[in-house]
Amino acid sequence: MIGLEFNEKYVKAVELKETSQGLTLTKFNISPVQLKTPEQNPEAAITETILKAFTESRILENEVYITVSGPLVQIRRISLPPMPEAELRDAVKWEARNFATFPIEAALIDFQMLEKASTAQKNNLLIVALEKATLNKQLAMVTGSDLKCVGVTIPAFALGSVLRRLPALPKTEAVALLDFGPEFVTLTIFKENLPRFTREIRLSEPLAAEVQSSFTYYREQFFEEKVSRIYLSGESSQLPEFKDSLTQELGVPTEILDPTINLIPGPNLDQVKLRAEAPRLALVIGLAENRARDMNFLAKKEKPPRTELGKLVMSLSIPNTAVIAALLIIVTVLFGFNYYLSRVIEGTKTELNIKNLRLTQLAKYQERRNAYEEVKAEQVEVKKLVGQIASLLPAEVLLASLNFDQQKQLINLAGESSAPQLVSKFLKELDSQTNFSEVKLIGIKREGKVTTFNISFKLVL
Repeated sequence: MIGLEFNEKYVKAVELKETSQGLTLTKFNISPVQLKTPEQNPEAAITETILKAFTESRILENEVYITVSGPLVQIRRISLPPMPEAELRDAVKWEARNFATFPIEAALIDFQMLEKASTAQKNNLLIVALEKATLNKQLAMVTGSDLKCVGVTIPAFALGSVLRRLPALPKTEAVALLDFGPEFVTLTIFKENLPRFTREIRLSEPLAAEVQSSFTYYREQFFEEKVSRIYLSGESSQLPEFKDSLTQELGVPTEILDPTINLIPGPNLDQVKLRAEAPRLALVIGLAENRARDMNFLAKKEKPPRTELGKLVMSLSIPNTAVIAALLIIVTVLFGFNYYLSRVIEGTKTELNIKNLRLTQLAKYQERRNAYEEVKAEQVEVKKLVGQIASLLPAEVLLASLNFDQQKQLINLAGESSAPQLVSKFLKELDSQTNFSEVKLIGIKREGKVTTFNISFKLVL
């Protein structure tokens, strides 16, 4: 199991093996990327460094797991009503149109189920939209290094595998992990071993303030309890100023993550170097350990298992090829019909169980889609779109002001409510509309029994 992390600053590789003693870390390497000349292509330099890292660490296997991140990897947590998987995937692709900044036709869309609902509730999902060109660029550097990429995931799932090994990890509480890269800090909030929220923060931004803002948004948007602990990993994680300032400014216990906990060190490892470099290896160790099991953008659907009759036919040694061909055709037809019939029965049962709820929900979904197409085709006037806002206001939410920047197509509105839950409901209603995008909660404040708020969003014409 090989985890590989690379960018224009460094290349990291880790080899894990399942042994009789347990999961064993057998090899690791961290190599800086250096341009031979200012004119050298950075991708070529990365490819050369990958080859160097594998040669120096004597990693012989060539199947690797990598991660994708950055502005062209976009993640959103949403809720959808229960529905068959095929329809769920279509709904996920439609939802991705609301937040992806690149064409969906040029993207790969996948999702992870966070909470599967009963027929009376909704499914909570984490959706990931990845630009295909970004993935192809990463894969080209892997194949250019004579390696084979067998799994591509996002940092949140890889780092989650590391956290699961921590003996003191509070399973029922929300914890945050900040993984430091060369330009960004990946912030992920975990609860019950699953990533519930993730975003990237530029290192040039005030870290403590951005982390606090993310915690507030997570708590108010998803009605979750506050984060109880923070872990640091990655390039700058061992600098005292980060650990101390986060603890003091946020009032949350902060500690440096040791991703080697409960891993068996290989006999040939430099133990002193491993201890010193361990926090920098968290993501790449997680890649090797997770093996893109939670989300894999290279995953292919498995073929249906061969039936016992099919195995028997394939094992026969009969010289008459015509008989063999006939048997194979019969087996294929029977298997296909049996598989089709079982799917029909399963689908019918599902439809009967949730028929009334599904019809209502799908009707609303179709109305929403039709509304989007109508707005796009007819270029509905701005005044009419703005008028929709009033219809979305819950009964106990009062609109105090509304400003519209026609040049930027940006609306800023302020109001008040007797309950913060109603503000969150209003925010979700706005976010669900195809005519509105980039819905953001700018500020929310409780003053006695009244909650005041500010929201901004753009009109989509």
